[in-house]
Amino acid sequence: VFEEKVWQTLYCLVNNTGKPPKKPPTLKQAVFMLARLGGFLGRKGDGDPGVKVLWRGLRRLYDALEVLKTLQPLLFDLDVGNV
Repeated sequence: VFEEKVWQTLYCLVNNTGKPPKKPPTLKQAVFMLARLGGFLGRKGDGDPGVKVLWRGLRRLYDALEVLKTLQPLLFDLDVGNV
């Protein structure tokens, strides 16, 4: 669902690491990572993340991608567009 640099950035942001795994996360894992970026706590009784928390996570992810694109224009050739 996500381009390689997008899921790698998502993984690194959520897991506070500089090195993503070689294999991309499943869609469910990616959704929960986005939710965590948006403030979802994922406690036992919280249920599934909602639209608002996913939107917040997506905005944070694309903000991070824009920063990376600005800082590494030659290494990071990705058009994130207007979200």
